[in-house]
This record gives sequence, C-alpha cells and structure tokens, in this order.
Amino acid sequence: YNLTPDIVMKDNSLTSNNLSVGMNLKIRVPSKVTIEECYGNEYIPPEKETTYIVKKGDSLYSIAKKFNTTVDKLKKQNKLNSNVLSIGQKLII
Repeated sequence: YNLTPDIVMKDNSLTSNNLSVGMNLKIRVPSKVTIEECYGNEYIPPEKETTYIVKKGDSLYSIAKKFNTTVDKLKKQNKLNSNVLSIGQKLII
C-alpha cells in the first residue's frame, strides 16, 4: 500500500510493530482503489444475498465474521431481537 510502518502504527494506535495472526488493521488507500488492487485478481465478490443454515456451535459473532459483516447487521437483516440461534435456523446474509 506504499505506506511506512510509522503511518500504519499511528493509524492503528499500535505501540510496537509486532502483529498477531488475524489482527485487523486500518490501511489508508487512495480514494480510487479497485477491489482487485486490495484483494488480488482471484477476488470473487459475494452474492447480493445468501441463506445460511445455523449449525451446532454457531453464534451470530462467528457467522458475522465468516461473512465479513456485523452482528447488528445480521440481527437487523433477519429481524432478530436476541442473539439466541437454533440449529437449522435459516439466516439471510
């Protein structure tokens, strides 16, 4: 992204340049960057809407993370009033 480590550290309030696997970082990018420039040519955009069937061990958080969205968006999209899910429940993503 053509940035210095100091800029990345400052933008992310980091005190060292040690990173952890899975850490999300804020990265400054030009306003006219393409998806391919960020994710590579293999990037396949998600379908506009998909259905997910809740499996044992799923939580709204794990599903949101899997589909790169938020718990609040999942709850709103599916008109959920709580975080409780049932196995076999269909969610619109």
